[in-house]
Amino acid sequence: MLTGTLTLNTVTLPAAATTVYLLAEEEPATDATATYEATLDGGTTWETVTPGDTVTLGHSGTSFALRVILTLPTESPDEGLIYWLIGYAS
Repeated sequence: MLTGTLTLNTVTLPAAATTVYLLAEEEPATDATATYEATLDGGTTWETVTPGDTVTLGHSGTSFALRVILTLPTESPDEGLIYWLIGYAS
């Protein structure tokens, strides 16, 4: 498997949050998998989130970050593209 991870810089929130909303624009290859994750505790706990959904995480905190993990089979001739992602925490 070929795997790449992009982690956005951690943002300090003014108050503790429990809910995350994520938007992303992607062009996944047929055999690619993009897994989006969010943390509110500075990366100690990562939880899967789905773009376009509001998700209440099982933890709270003030250190918000997002990451995407893109996975392709080793022999894949395709590319998976993530153009942008943005998230909101409350």
